[in-house]
Amino acid sequence: MDTVVVAGDFRADAPPRVNCPNCAFGHWASGNLTGLEAKRFNDHIFHGRSIKRHDYVYRTGAPLRSVCVINSGVLKTCVASCNGKAQITGFSLRGDMIGLDAIAGGVHHSNTIALEDSSVCGIEYSCFEQLTHDIPALQHLFNQTMSAEIAHAHDLMTSMGATQADERIVIFLLDLSNRFAAIGRSSVRLRLPMGRQEIGEYLGLTLETVSRTLSRLQEMDAITIAGKDIEIKNVLRMWQTAQT
Repeated sequence: MDTVVVAGDFRADAPPRVNCPNCAFGHWASGNLTGLEAKRFNDHIFHGRSIKRHDYVYRTGAPLRSVCVINSGVLKTCVASCNGKAQITGFSLRGDMIGLDAIAGGVHHSNTIALEDSSVCGIEYSCFEQLTHDIPALQHLFNQTMSAEIAHAHDLMTSMGATQADERIVIFLLDLSNRFAAIGRSSVRLRLPMGRQEIGEYLGLTLETVSRTLSRLQEMDAITIAGKDIEIKNVLRMWQTAQT
């Protein structure tokens, strides 16, 4: 598997910045900073770093050098479990900030890997830290982002922890639907960048359970499946099928 150490590209000696008209990092800060603050922030962003499918953005044990925001594509985050197997802890979409796990200790505790060809925009962390010190609105926005991520992860964990396997899959699909809608993608026609094995690794289920549940949902006309494309047809029927 090839490795792209994107985090190392955001240092002062990195290649020149390029314009990024739809920069998700810039959009993240838009509306919260003054014109001068936004310009100062944008002047330090390195845009449009491409990541090929299966390549790494961060590796476990690598030092903290940058934080990034996903501009396009989907990434997964995974850690090694006590038995040595990979445990997927999350999937990140456009607008999500990644690399935050290394802030406390200075090194990354998980691998972040592209599920499809993707791109990120990022900033050297030492520079970002100074900017949040100099610009209170940026610090406030960063705190909100961290809080929202923790709250979402807590809510999702609570929901899935108290449900049966079939219900976990329904929760996963509906959560992904809501997240796609938030970034302007269809909330009904979902193109899943992750495979069934990866869904199972994330939900703590076997591949067989994931496949069987998706097939049942399709048989009950709650969803339609075509490869990695899933169309949500009836949310109520999804819940009814999962609970029987």
